[in-house]
Amino acid sequence: MKIDEESLKEKGWTRAEIKDTERILSKGNESSRKTQIMLYWFIVFAMVILTLLISLWLIPFFMVLEGVLVFIILFLLGISFGAMFNNLIIHLEHLERKHYIIAGLIIPFVAIASLFIIIKAATYTSAILNIPVRQDPIEDSLFYVAGFLLPYIYGLLYRKERR
Repeated sequence: MKIDEESLKEKGWTRAEIKDTERILSKGNESSRKTQIMLYWFIVFAMVILTLLISLWLIPFFMVLEGVLVFIILFLLGISFGAMFNNLIIHLEHLERKHYIIAGLIIPFVAIASLFIIIKAATYTSAILNIPVRQDPIEDSLFYVAGFLLPYIYGLLYRKERR
């Protein structure tokens, strides 16, 4: 927050009072920035964990469902998590561009990796249970990632439009 020294002087503030106020506000601003950066990393970590949990939850679906229905489920889950993540991130004031880029890379990478592992696990489990699984891990992961990134990209474009 920027203090207008002239208007404060007109109101009777002394130079020492103005400097002291600036110092206090700058400490609060730095503390707020550090807190929001920590919150950002917590949100990223939570999204990674949630993505892994969702992937585990999808094992039975990969064993039973096939075709377009799996793609629709993955795309809708991606949109849901992407919208939630985007909503949390855009309300943090002190993030820099690098934070948005990191988030845009980490979460989709984890989504692809976790879905790939889970589909492989579903394939292995289905072999034991003698139930066929015809899911392509890369193709399925791309539907999730596309859904996940859609709200993020929309948010970036919407913010540019508002400026």
